[in-house]
Amino acid sequence: MSSQKTSDKSSPRKRSPRKQVRWPVKKTSDGKRQTSKPQTSNAGTQRTLQHFFSKQREKSETTTALQNNGSQNAPLEIFDSSDDDVVEEKFEDKRRVVKNLFNFSPDVNGPVGTDGEMKILKIESIQEPGPQSTQIPQGVVLSPIKEPNIDFHRDDTDEIMGALPDIKPEKKRIWTPEADTFAKILEETLQYNLFCEDDLNLLRNFKEINKQTQDICLRLYQRKHQWIPRSRITYAVEDIEASLAEAVAKGFLDDKSKVDDLDLVLNLLPLKDASALARKFCDHKSSTKSGAVEALLAHSKRKDVLFGSQRIRLSILRGAQELLEQCYFVVPRFAETVTRVLTLFSLGSHFDTFSSAVDRNDHGCCHLFTIGQYLKGAFTFPEHETQALFEHIFKTPQDFMLYSDARVRNSHVYKAVESNRFDEAMEKFEKNFDWFVLNYTTQKFEEDANLPLYLHRFTFTYCFLRFLITGAEIFERQRRYEDAVDLYFTVLSQTSFMHNRRGLHWNRLLLDVDAHLKKPHNSLALAHIALRDSIYDQQKYDILNRAKRISERFQVKTSLPKFVVAAEAPIEHISGKLMQRAIIGRRNVFASVDANGERVVGPEEVAIQHYLNEGFSRGVHGETPTMLMLFALVSWDIIFSSPSETVPVATSPEKYVALVESTEAEVIKEVFSIDLEETEEEQKPTTRKRKRGQPKKKKNDFRAVKPLEHGVRFYKPVEFPSVTPASKSQDFRQTVYVSEFQSGPLDLGYKEFYHNRRRAVDDFLELLSQMTTDQIISTASNNYESHNQKVNPLFSWEVLTKEEAETLLSCIPVGTLVGIFRQLLTDFRFYRSGFPDIIMWNEQIRKWKVIEVKGPGDTLSTKQRYWMHLLMSLGVDCVTCRVASVHNKKIEPKTAD
Repeated sequence: MSSQKTSDKSSPRKRSPRKQVRWPVKKTSDGKRQTSKPQTSNAGTQRTLQHFFSKQREKSETTTALQNNGSQNAPLEIFDSSDDDVVEEKFEDKRRVVKNLFNFSPDVNGPVGTDGEMKILKIESIQEPGPQSTQIPQGVVLSPIKEPNIDFHRDDTDEIMGALPDIKPEKKRIWTPEADTFAKILEETLQYNLFCEDDLNLLRNFKEINKQTQDICLRLYQRKHQWIPRSRITYAVEDIEASLAEAVAKGFLDDKSKVDDLDLVLNLLPLKDASALARKFCDHKSSTKSGAVEALLAHSKRKDVLFGSQRIRLSILRGAQELLEQCYFVVPRFAETVTRVLTLFSLGSHFDTFSSAVDRNDHGCCHLFTIGQYLKGAFTFPEHETQALFEHIFKTPQDFMLYSDARVRNSHVYKAVESNRFDEAMEKFEKNFDWFVLNYTTQKFEEDANLPLYLHRFTFTYCFLRFLITGAEIFERQRRYEDAVDLYFTVLSQTSFMHNRRGLHWNRLLLDVDAHLKKPHNSLALAHIALRDSIYDQQKYDILNRAKRISERFQVKTSLPKFVVAAEAPIEHISGKLMQRAIIGRRNVFASVDANGERVVGPEEVAIQHYLNEGFSRGVHGETPTMLMLFALVSWDIIFSSPSETVPVATSPEKYVALVESTEAEVIKEVFSIDLEETEEEQKPTTRKRKRGQPKKKKNDFRAVKPLEHGVRFYKPVEFPSVTPASKSQDFRQTVYVSEFQSGPLDLGYKEFYHNRRRAVDDFLELLSQMTTDQIISTASNNYESHNQKVNPLFSWEVLTKEEAETLLSCIPVGTLVGIFRQLLTDFRFYRSGFPDIIMWNEQIRKWKVIEVKGPGDTLSTKQRYWMHLLMSLGVDCVTCRVASVHNKKIEPKTAD
């Protein structure tokens, strides 16, 4: 009765309604439907016990039946869904047992899952097939039912395992790809004799350890330069614990015994252990790891009454070290040595010149896996002959060590900038800035500046100046514009390095002074200095536009230089249906509807579909790589050739203007030399007439314009020595291939490329102008077959197929090709990007068209303007296509005519 009363009481918590289960429906002999419901019983306790004992009896009977199936002498009983006449009456109870104890698989479409009935058949022998079935091998489950959870009284596991054949485990093959690759690299780089004695000793010790241990050390070197827990070191090697122990004993790895910093130990702990430690020491409950670590660090700074703050800190440290699992860290000395080896091997190669900082590891050099793929011959390069260079550039091992360390420090900062971690980048820049200034010398600057421009990238001074430009970008992100201006002043005060990027540095300097420091008059004075500097005309175009805007705003009469401005291309307007919802990371997304439904496309795809209906049969959206592929297929031999000029070609010297304080003061005096007393009208106050309706003009007092003030730390008034072209060394003028894994000449993109091949380039262009279209197509076809899939810095082979390249060349006049290729051969640095988006052509009528597509709100860049100016001067049909957006709630599909 007590249990009955307890069950009648209502629970304070609201119960969920019971799931309604349909009762099985049976049909009587006369065809009527009959619903069978379970009979209720008032004796709840007796019914429960009876149900329990009946289940135990049924379970025992089922266990006996399954054990009989496993015996070789007993009749085999299997479950099947054959005809009812085969089933014997004595198995009726067992069928009910199986039906109650086994759960059928709902996703199996078999006879068991359909009608819910199982039938047990009796077979006298295993070799005897059952009715309506084939031969049954041992161990095959025919029923789609799940395995029951039944405990057998007799364990046959040993008998079954003893009957299985004894298979000996095959010995695993030790595969060490990183160790093999590093051994080849080390053999190649040791011949340069550019490693100090400490590095050589460390490399000898590294070669003496087990090869598997070498591979593990190199794999950990390529990962993030941080402590790595043992649970995250899961390499498929034999006895990894012994290899790790050997690496620690030899001094290539550090284990957790070297972790003695409380902040580091707490950050290495997992969330569970950090939370438990926080509850133990400071009774702090936190669901996040950062909260637990902050609480422990704050508690460690508290002072004990007797022993001070060190007692609490040491207690927390010991507790954290006990919870910390084993972890490993690559020793910095070993990592620096491996970095120098990889840096020396990859200098001038494709995976060093044409890879960004994100593609490299935490040490600033290329990954071993990438180098291994090149060593195995997975990629091929244009044929060339290499020449010795680095042992002449780096006079001593200390020179190479200084350059390698400068590369690594520069790469650390630049990688943080590319990853948008500007706070970390700022910290690294300020930490390494003093190191660069300390190691800079005037003698080192003169030695580095005497090299050709395309070899400056292999010098310490170039890394120093590149480091300053990266720091200026960081300061701009942090809105420290005064420091950014100081760094730009420092870089522009020298005229020997980074000639190709001086125009970009001038533009950034003028922008910071005008827009951020709010000193437009100083920006105007600096613009006059920039226009006198030897920079590209395309870069002077942006500087001139800024100077004109400032002059008009403040009514300053200046004499700005004049030069040819890029002409505007004709504009064509088409319409596209804009997507109703914006896509994250993409702008100007349109919807195209065809027979297959609606597709999301960009404005370029909309333009291609439009011009395909205007008489063109083909179109490609490839931008500059499309033209560069045609350029390479026709001019392959001249592009990848070595310098042919034995005597330096006489060229007009370029005058570069150094930005120093004295030059800025002279230009300010020259630009703003206006006598205000002579221009001002001298009228008495009593006789002055007020002109109503005209606002009084505010006079500009240019006497307040003074040179910019600079800081102390980042503005270094260093007197960079002036290196004239006549004093430059000519020893390495023809050294453009220094590595067998080089995809192009080192001087490609510099003015020396044309100067070193002037006669060869002029003869090639003259020969090209005399060739017919069929001859040009034949030359491109032969080069495509001979150099297909070779790695090069110009284009990818997936841009155009061989047929598309041939048909496109058939539509371009020979004179147009000569004009475009001449510009690329003489000024590849600027024209390597900015070509219009789309090329449309029709080989049947020999017609082609170049289209620059702009969506709503897009504008042309300076490079795009000059590219289109060049194409129009050569008579090319070139237009700017403006795709206007049309907002429709419902897009109607196109109907076939």
